Amino acid sequence: MAEKRKDSKGRILKTGESERKDGSYQYRFTKNGKRYTVYASTLKQLREKEDEVQKANILHIQYTRGNMTVKELLEWYMSTKSNLCQGSIGTYMTDLHRIEKHSDLMDIKIKDVTTADIRELCKKLLKAGYATATIQRTRNDLMYPAFKLACSDGIIYKNPCDFHWDLPEKKRKKSLSKIQQEQLLSLVKNSPKFSPQYEWIYILLNTGLRIGELLGLTMKDIDMQNRIIKIDHQLQTVSYDGYIHYIKKTKTRSGMRIVPMTFGVYENFCRVIDSRPANAQELTIDGYNDFLFFTRNDTIRTYATVAYLMKQIQDEYNRQYTNDPIHLTAHILRHTFCTNLVQSGASLNTIQYVMGHKHISTSLDVYTDSHFTDVSDEIVANIQRFGLNPDNAATQLPVYTNFYTK
Repeated sequence: MAEKRKDSKGRILKTGESERKDGSYQYRFTKNGKRYTVYASTLKQLREKEDEVQKANILHIQYTRGNMTVKELLEWYMSTKSNLCQGSIGTYMTDLHRIEKHSDLMDIKIKDVTTADIRELCKKLLKAGYATATIQRTRNDLMYPAFKLACSDGIIYKNPCDFHWDLPEKKRKKSLSKIQQEQLLSLVKNSPKFSPQYEWIYILLNTGLRIGELLGLTMKDIDMQNRIIKIDHQLQTVSYDGYIHYIKKTKTRSGMRIVPMTFGVYENFCRVIDSRPANAQELTIDGYNDFLFFTRNDTIRTYATVAYLMKQIQDEYNRQYTNDPIHLTAHILRHTFCTNLVQSGASLNTIQYVMGHKHISTSLDVYTDSHFTDVSDEIVANIQRFGLNPDNAATQLPVYTNFYTK
């Protein structure tokens, strides 16, 4: 009588079962003349899958899923995340759109996807100008767990996203100089084509708001009498199979803040209010209404329209000022405002508060610009001298917000 096969722990293996070199297990069986293999991390998990096979009802579905495409896999993975908030769903949908736009990966069968394919996707996204953090999120928070789900379900054996990727060094954002700021505002204000965009560009440049914070502002969020802006949410838009707008509530205490208006910001808000469409109050998104920023077609302004206009303005600026070109985005305007605060002598904790930075180290990044290296060293030295943690210094220092009152 043949000796019964056992695994490395001495447990008897059934017909079709075997232990792999890496300690995982597999079960091979034949159905309708075709040979199938099921994989699992443990013997217990393997036998649970064997039970499913024996029940047979899901056999054909379960083991032909290897023919599903990457798009089908990602949508299946998202369907398992039943407790996602609207914001997270929006992020996943945006990531799906990004993959679909910049690669042919979505149509490939998951059993044919290799690590080289995932690396190539990352390279294409990097070349398209996406931040390394965005690429990491797409890979680590969407693709990796989706393929992991396929592995745990026995559809594929190896996760093609399981590799080390040496990210390129993060490019430092370049703020606009004082002259560039003046030239930009002058160009926009005096251009028949771009002048309708002047107000929101001026407000971004002089408040440091995130673009989602600006676009999400309603009449209830601005106190024109006291000249302050209350920030506690953002407007987000997902462009996947049409546009979906939703409100993303600020999650951290640092993000919830009050930003003072300069007189110039106040004047431009007055013009924004006066130019709103008659039906501005009718649009409601997640319980919010009476929004401030609309397009000339009376539709709510979105990040996509802002990015498109920024690119057009950038190209026109660089055409006129060929010897002093700029890179223009909403975030560059925010970064420029932060730099202006540094130059004005605002305290570090004040900058952190007004910008809504969760960690003071983010504010410190502005100081490490080539023009402020000495200032940065001095600030870090002072923080260390007083025994403060750079990431918590704002909670240990008094905050004041009336640092610019003109």
